[in-house]
Formats: sequence, structure tokens, C-alpha cells
Amino acid sequence: MRTRLGTPYYIAPEILGEHGYTKSCDIWSIGVLAYILLSGMPPFYGDNDGQIFQSVKSGYFTFNASEWDNVSLAAKDFICCLLRMNPSERLSKPTPMFALVFEYF
Repeated sequence: MRTRLGTPYYIAPEILGEHGYTKSCDIWSIGVLAYILLSGMPPFYGDNDGQIFQSVKSGYFTFNASEWDNVSLAAKDFICCLLRMNPSERLSKPTPMFALVFEYF
């Protein structure tokens, strides 16, 4: 796929590139959604779409805000597995082992 589609906060970095993308971009969006649900704010932000896109392309996010103080390490690990810059390294096939590894679930 090559058409750039998506809401700025949820868009995966590969969609912003020139090499196309796969369904793993949806895994990225799930990671963004999980981050928002647990903290109330997006992991990548800016004052306009261009700044948001730059933030997404950097792939840099933190769990430093006080909203993360009571969130489990397993939940943070889960988000990190979804928001990997390399699409092939993202968690994409939940299995029974998934439940054992991520005690959050």
C-alpha cells in the first residue's frame, strides 16, 4: 500500500515514508490507542499536523508524566512492543504465550 491515509496522532511512521506499508501500521495505531487510554494523552504530539508527523517519524515517546506512575511495567512493555519503529518487530500475533508474557492481560 502506498496511499497516505490516517489521523495524525495514530499514523504509523512507515505511512509517512516512501516505501509503502503493510497491515502492521494498524498494530502501531493500537499502541497509540493503548497509550492514550492509559495516560489520557498521545505519545506523539505537536501544535500542527507537520509537527505531529515529525514526532511520529522520530519514534520517541516516554512514560515520564505523572499519569504513568500507577501504570504497570507490563502495560508499558506492551505499548513498547506495539510502537516499535521497525514494522517487522512489532507485536503482531497474540498467542497463548502472549498472556503469560504480558501479565497485564
